[in-house]
Formats: sequence, structure tokens, C-alpha cells
Amino acid sequence: MRKIIEAIRAIPWLQTAISIVVFVLGIFIGPLLEMQVSPIINATTVFILITISLGAIIAIWNHTRQQISTLEQYTKVLAKSVGYSVQMLPYAQAYTELKNKVRDAQTEILVFSKYVFDWENGKPIYDRARLESPQRRAVYAEVQAKLRQMRGKGNFRLVRIVQVPKGHHLREIFPYDNVYKQHCEFLGEISRDQPEFASLRTSDVVFENTFAIIDRTFLYMEFDIRNPDTSEVHSPFALIIDNPDSEIVQDLVKLHQRIEATSQLVTDIDPPE
Repeated sequence: MRKIIEAIRAIPWLQTAISIVVFVLGIFIGPLLEMQVSPIINATTVFILITISLGAIIAIWNHTRQQISTLEQYTKVLAKSVGYSVQMLPYAQAYTELKNKVRDAQTEILVFSKYVFDWENGKPIYDRARLESPQRRAVYAEVQAKLRQMRGKGNFRLVRIVQVPKGHHLREIFPYDNVYKQHCEFLGEISRDQPEFASLRTSDVVFENTFAIIDRTFLYMEFDIRNPDTSEVHSPFALIIDNPDSEIVQDLVKLHQRIEATSQLVTDIDPPE
């Protein structure tokens, strides 16, 4: 039955209907035209004109339908690649979205962090307003609350990978960001005992944006802009994608997995020199 229905749906109904109309017009309208049309334009001529016009309509419809079909295919590809729910939000609102998703996380939180820091000169270049914002603090507090809630309850994991240039150490940023330091200390303690549950890791710099993926359906990605006057880096907005079918989300999950495989586990955030 399903195949029959699909076959019926596949029939070009509009073209069939127009063809039937042309046929019916040919049968019934001929005699009427002989009675109503002046001798200058006889019935045969008018019928030919009608047939040509309807044929042109069919041709135009076929072309239009092909264009619609092509556009639909491109739209589906774009929607599948990016996701049906895409937002660009100011950082404060984006942090709130991220915090709520952390709270509702069921199985996994993956973070790949490009910490904004002048490693060569040993000084922060993040804008202080965002660095000290209550929304940012709330995200880290929610992550820690989530780990306390899920610890020992089975299938849940968190992996935070921080990109650190060669020749440098994660601890270099801690004097300037106490919130981040406390968060890394918290993760480092879990890494020592239960790295399969939650772990803090470092890698070389390979990606220019920080992103977080929750349950492989939600993506949060920051976009940083350097202020040429102050050299501070601002993140005026973040990209939010919330869709389990998004290919971008799945591709970033694979990137995170590849980097995790070669990253270094951090169990002591301030090791001896």
C-alpha cells in the first residue's frame, strides 16, 4: 500500500491536469468557437493559440519546479550542515544559554578552549568586563555543580582541553583569572582520581575559537575581536546551535576526540619547575 501511495504522489498531477484540460477544450470548445469567433480568427487558430499557451505554461512550470527543487536541496544541505536552530547572541545572553544547557546535560560536556592571553609578554588581553562578568562566573559554578551532582552516577563525562602554546604552561594565566584558576583546580583534583569522569587536558594551539558541546546536540562557540587601540580582545557575541542533526556539531565532536587522543592530562595545575 505504501508503495502505491508513493507512486501516486510521484505522478506529475499538475501536468496531467493541464493535459486533460487541453483535451477537453479540444472536444467542447471547437463548436463554440465556430459560433462565436469572427471569420478573421477562425476556431482552429484560436485552439492552436490556446494549446501553445498551455504548453508554454507547462514548460514554465517545469522550469520553475526545477528551480524550487534545487533551492530546496541547497536549503536542506545548509540546514543539515549548520542546524535548524542557529543564533548569534551577545556574550551575556550566550553565557546564560550555556549555563542552562550545562544544568540540563545528560551524558557529556566537551570543551575546547583557546584562552585569550598574551603568552609571550605574560599579560592578559581579555576585556575585563567579560572576564569578571557574573554570567561567566555562573557558567563555571554550574559546571562544578553538575559534576558534583553526576559524580558516581554512571554514564557521564566532561573533558576540557585548553590550548597552550609550546614552551608555556597553563599556570601562567592564573594570577590574572582567579575564577579560571579555581575551576582548573577543581577539574585537576578529579583528573587525578577519575579522569574517565572528568578531566582537564592541554594541547598545542590548533583552533582559533573556544567552543563547548553538550550532549552532542548543543554548540556554543565564541568569536573574538581584537581592539586595535587597546589590544584587548573582546567577544561581542557567540554562536549557538541547538540541533542533534547539525553536521557542524558532529564535525567538532570528531575534532575534539582527535585532539583529546593526543592531549596531556593535567592532574597538578602548578607542578614544580
